Amino acid sequence: MSADLRLSAQLVAIVDSLRHQVGTDLIPVSVTGTAVGGACDDMEAAVAAGAAVTLWDATTSPVASFTFLALYLASGGPVLLELQGTTIADNSHLTLVAGVPLFLGSNGTTAYNAASFGGALQSIARVRAKNNTGASVSVRVLVIQ
Repeated sequence: MSADLRLSAQLVAIVDSLRHQVGTDLIPVSVTGTAVGGACDDMEAAVAAGAAVTLWDATTSPVASFTFLALYLASGGPVLLELQGTTIADNSHLTLVAGVPLFLGSNGTTAYNAASFGGALQSIARVRAKNNTGASVSVRVLVIQ
């Protein structure tokens, strides 16, 4: 299987009546330096109010290691994301808000190191979401090997 990954991004911010604009128009994206190919996992996950769910797991997905991951919350939320590494020290947390996609171009993460960015390179093994709001949300997940 091969994939033609095209990414479009547009950001317009008006601050104190000044327009700031950055964007691209459907440019081909080469994630690994060559054509994107391999397995693909495209799903939508429901996250109930107050619940935590696994959005992607390397041990159960047809994509055991990714070169591209996209997460999108259409409405509701926000949800707290946990990117789990191979050990608990490798976990990272961030917030996914509605209408703002999150893209990762590799599955690399590093172990926590308080002194610097010098932690050992690990792989993201699992992506989880926790919904702390009072309503269910749906998260779209696209993973490409």
